[in-house]
Amino acid sequence: MNDIMEQLTEDGSYTLYSSRFREHYHSIHGAVSESLHIFIQAGLEHWTELAAARRNPFVCHPEDKTPADRCRILEVGFGTGLNAWLTAKALEKSGQHGRYESFERYPVALSDFHAWPVDPLFTALHKAAWNQPVSVNDRMMLFKRQEDFTVASLDSGFDLVYYDAFSPDTQPEMWQPDLFRKVFEAMAPQGILTTYCAKGAVRRILLHCGFIVERLPGPAGKREILRATKP
Repeated sequence: MNDIMEQLTEDGSYTLYSSRFREHYHSIHGAVSESLHIFIQAGLEHWTELAAARRNPFVCHPEDKTPADRCRILEVGFGTGLNAWLTAKALEKSGQHGRYESFERYPVALSDFHAWPVDPLFTALHKAAWNQPVSVNDRMMLFKRQEDFTVASLDSGFDLVYYDAFSPDTQPEMWQPDLFRKVFEAMAPQGILTTYCAKGAVRRILLHCGFIVERLPGPAGKREILRATKP
């Protein structure tokens, strides 16, 4: 049984605690600020800046240009939907379009949320049907897959990956080299992967898969995070 409990975090936003995994879904130092830092700022905004530069005809070959107004995103761990919600809001603000494909083996029920922001977009993300693409607004197509990611097949061409499974101590099967190789092969050239986990073992796996890996300053309560780029 996956009993869920809400908890207020230090930035005024909420996280959930899973008794199944004995772990919070987000940092108790700030759920929204953590997600913004790792996945929106270090991920989506960074990819957008690089993609915009690549489409400039004066700095790259035409065949290398990438449309900066469209991004294909893969998320490992839909969880509370916080990353998807913040991404949808960011896409609306920037005028970009995105296709957001997210894996979750143990979905959280909308009834588990009580103190979270009352936002029609947040509700739409959770009410969207599983295992089929759903347009949640005019900027984002959401495809929630209720599957075991360790055995799932992936399409190709992902520009951005949010690797947000529970920690290696809690879900070691989600941090194995073969999964990162699968993700690497599914990503487009110059694709970006971000994760909160900065363990040396994870960094070495990413390097071995062929990623260029950066250590970046982490959000409140966390010293570092990782950002990996596919050459």
